[in-house]
Amino acid sequence: MCYTANYKDDKKFPSLISRIFREFIDKKVQIDCNVLFEKIPFLSPVKIIELLREPYYWNIYTADKENRKEVVWKIFEEYNALFKNQKGSEIHSKILNSAMFSMRENEEWRFLNFFENWNPENFIESDWKEIVKEDKVYPPLAIKALKKAFEQIKLGNQFNDLTKLIIAYKTAIVKFPKDIWLKREYAILLAKNNESEEAIKIYKNLVLELGDQSYVWHEFALLFSDENLDLAIGMLSMAIKLQKDENFLGTTRLDLADKLIKLNKLEKAKIELNTYQEYRLANSKNVSEQFNVLAVFVKEIEPQKKDNLDFYYDQILQAESFAYQDIKWSELVFIEKWKNDKNKEKLSFTDSNILNISISTNRFPQLKNIEVGQTIKFKLHNKLVEDKIKLHHFKQEYFPLLVEISDKPKWSSLEDCIAVVDYINIEKNIVHAISNDNMEIFFPMENLSLRKGDFIRAKKLQKKIREEIRIDLKDITKVNKEDVVNNFISHLAVIDSINVDKQLFHYVVNNRIHGIIKFDETQLRPQEGDFIQIRLVHKLDKKQNRIIFKAIEINTTEESTATLRKDISGLLKLKFKQYGSTVDWEDLYEEDEENLKPSFGFIGDYYVPKEIIEHSKIDRNCDVEAKVVFSGEKWKVYELNKKHIG
Repeated sequence: MCYTANYKDDKKFPSLISRIFREFIDKKVQIDCNVLFEKIPFLSPVKIIELLREPYYWNIYTADKENRKEVVWKIFEEYNALFKNQKGSEIHSKILNSAMFSMRENEEWRFLNFFENWNPENFIESDWKEIVKEDKVYPPLAIKALKKAFEQIKLGNQFNDLTKLIIAYKTAIVKFPKDIWLKREYAILLAKNNESEEAIKIYKNLVLELGDQSYVWHEFALLFSDENLDLAIGMLSMAIKLQKDENFLGTTRLDLADKLIKLNKLEKAKIELNTYQEYRLANSKNVSEQFNVLAVFVKEIEPQKKDNLDFYYDQILQAESFAYQDIKWSELVFIEKWKNDKNKEKLSFTDSNILNISISTNRFPQLKNIEVGQTIKFKLHNKLVEDKIKLHHFKQEYFPLLVEISDKPKWSSLEDCIAVVDYINIEKNIVHAISNDNMEIFFPMENLSLRKGDFIRAKKLQKKIREEIRIDLKDITKVNKEDVVNNFISHLAVIDSINVDKQLFHYVVNNRIHGIIKFDETQLRPQEGDFIQIRLVHKLDKKQNRIIFKAIEINTTEESTATLRKDISGLLKLKFKQYGSTVDWEDLYEEDEENLKPSFGFIGDYYVPKEIIEHSKIDRNCDVEAKVVFSGEKWKVYELNKKHIG
């Protein structure tokens, strides 16, 4: 076929049509792609375009290898002119890669114009894939091209249709969401395209990741119009606060002075200009033209202060409030001040659940005089960070951004804890209690008059000490049982046995939850098979290594369930003990039947004890109706009657 490659002596030769197309290109024949599409129906338009592109790629390769740079630039120009309206392809991407290689250093300025004509909308899927060579991972072609174009735009070079570039950047961010620098470049391009509102949204996220970098706040400030000068001033104040090297603050101070002049804060503007000028002169550097323009507005002003530090503080608060306005407040309680292994003071806060943070004492001046137990509102940024102890593991960390002191009473924002007193160690004056979520808690009896079975309400401070969770109760008060008992889970239980001699009865909730209730713990006197509603707490008996359940409220109920009690019927088969053996009823001799009493029986798989058979006065196999109750492990017959045939 004229459009497939030929082989001879294991050598591959270009197809006839590709050789013809190469002649077109080399002879500079004027090509109309639409005419070719019409005249060559046996090839798809995509294939035709690819065959036309290939000679350009090899011509660029050859000319560049021979260092014929002017020829290279000319071929790039001709290529884009011919294919500017065509879609992307593998060869098209190879041409882009060649341009990136050729247009370096002193020739880098050429890339922006080439890339715009190449069209950033023409990236194909493979252009977004990272390149792996010799165990090293390199950025995808698309990312390298976008960043190369961005650097040229930063230098002031013109990209006429920024929207196309912005769309490509948007795709890049979706494909590489963790690349914070892509997001920054995207926002800068949006701002250049007069899409400041979108850019502001992105910078709100950027300052969460790069909030300790001066340049980010400076860039953020430039997104605001003159209608929001206070916000811009706050952002620039933050930039100055973060940057300790005055050498990098020149344009920041000038931009701040410009905003201050627009707000008629001339004295503060003069301070910024003075600081700028003094540094420049001290370091034998010229002042900029922007300085000369701004200085005219404040030439008559004599500042009373040398710096704007106090002013920065108020403005920064305003800027931070705006930057973090989409983050909800989290209420934490101040629990302690301590020193780390470097002898630096730290403040610790918790919500007694999942949030625990520690900060240096000078992180927020507002917290200088806080007291233990006070509620503090934080705006927090949480992110995954690599665990310094466990290699290749990540953990969630919270970074405080803003703080406010709440007027809530001490400890009040902690979770409520309802508990029942289980035991009091008189010797140590320590109360042992069990909470409504079955946590064992201990606290001193101080200023409380409690006894076993009393209920308390408190604020729960939960601390993790090594790998153990410990609970410290705050604001403990004794409460009426009726006011809090509904906080404990209620269970439906059945009574499966009663021991009058020991003055107790046994209840069953399921195969895991069952226990005893003594007569002196309740006025109820249920019968076997009765249902009760019971509220329980439990704790671990460490000596016996088992869970002990304790009832705190018992009530009668009309509710029932067949999973704990049910009616059965069937043939009762009696068993008798005789001479050390078990004998079925039908195997007894007549005289034995009169003298022996049944020892036990079965209704199908249900075991019937001796006392139940005796009580029912049954002495031979017969059809019966019975009631059975679940005992926690198996079903037990507790009532038995002969079945009447009517």
